Amino acid sequence: MFATDKKKRLKRYVLASVTVFLIITQRSLILATLNSCVSCLAYPILLLQRSFVQPIKNYSYRKRTITDLQQHVAALEEQHELLQEENIALKAERTYTDETDELVIFKKRFDYANGPLAQILSHHLADDEQYILVNGGKNRGVEPDMVAVYRHCLLGKVTKVYPYYSKVMLTSDKRCKVAAYCWQTNAPGIHEGTNKNTCSLNHVSHLQNVQHADIVLSSGQGLIFPAGFALGKVAQVEKKELYHDVTVEPLLDIKQLKHCYIIQKGQESIAV
Repeated sequence: MFATDKKKRLKRYVLASVTVFLIITQRSLILATLNSCVSCLAYPILLLQRSFVQPIKNYSYRKRTITDLQQHVAALEEQHELLQEENIALKAERTYTDETDELVIFKKRFDYANGPLAQILSHHLADDEQYILVNGGKNRGVEPDMVAVYRHCLLGKVTKVYPYYSKVMLTSDKRCKVAAYCWQTNAPGIHEGTNKNTCSLNHVSHLQNVQHADIVLSSGQGLIFPAGFALGKVAQVEKKELYHDVTVEPLLDIKQLKHCYIIQKGQESIAV
């Protein structure tokens, strides 16, 4: 009986020893097998994770990229408007100084910040009429025939004044006529609206040279519109027997404007 128990314990000991020996000797094989099994189980999980997570990452990246590009475009547009304003002022300044050689006086003429800064309340850009309503009326000293300007661009003239707001007929309205000239060639004409996206420069003699993309500036002739403000640029020229057909496209998108200055001819030279 005692011998039988002793043999059983010996067999268990030998079996345990062999098992331990096999585990120790085959450890690398067992670990490799376990790693292989784990990788097989993890692979579908990784695929699912990529299927769900990667599109989210791509969307976030694209959204961030689009936002960055939009901000960059907005900054470039702002820079373009500033450069355009400076360019118009320099062009008008050069014309004025060529005629009068009084640079200081001209610079003072364009210090129109003392005019009321008005918020644009609404735009009406239809085939029958083109105007804007601005937040400034009799309460802010606005009077009929004052003009609306934005960054050295002429927008139009005040036609009706109410207690708290005013109506400004745009230069794109067919009833609006402004004495103007082409800056590069000094070709004179009358800028007239068409109730469309483009205007026309009429009564330009066929003897005058008109160049494409030339800036059209107000000449100041008449009682309402001051000189040296941009009306647009030459988009197309068609030569006729007596007069050119000149199409002028605006420099600004009026629908995007939110504010403008309201000034009066002569006000820009108060500081002289």
